[in-house]
Amino acid sequence: MENAGSRRGRIKLTIGNIVFDGEGEQDWLDQHIDRLIDTFSQSQDGAAIDSTNSTRNPREQPSPASVPLAKFIKETGGDTVQVQRFLATAGWLSKRGEKNLTTSLVSKALQDNHQKRLANASACLNRNVAQGFCEKKGKDFFITPDGWNKLGQGS
Repeated sequence: MENAGSRRGRIKLTIGNIVFDGEGEQDWLDQHIDRLIDTFSQSQDGAAIDSTNSTRNPREQPSPASVPLAKFIKETGGDTVQVQRFLATAGWLSKRGEKNLTTSLVSKALQDNHQKRLANASACLNRNVAQGFCEKKGKDFFITPDGWNKLGQGS
């Protein structure tokens, strides 16, 4: 008799220009369909997503670039501490390809994604710089390897 938890399923989801085509355990697909829809609705690049590679583990986490900001903030501990929320948002932007990080860009990302605002984004950046998690370069800044480690994204 086949175990219901080991059934395989396949899903193809198309929203606009975005296509997700994947297969895995039926329970996993059922649990993650809402996350896929959320990710699709927040995608800005319209790229196709294909997970038909049979070697991929269906329990793998999606790349940070495809994770909604709210989830990335929560996973990196920024849901209660403003300085960490700033760093997490900057990391999320960086993973999405943003090269020139600014405090106003971080504030805008939080607002655009309906997240709690920062009382003083510049102060959050300065605290991250003081802790060695960010470095300023002119009007922009970048996340240091220590900052990536703080986010759990280091190598």
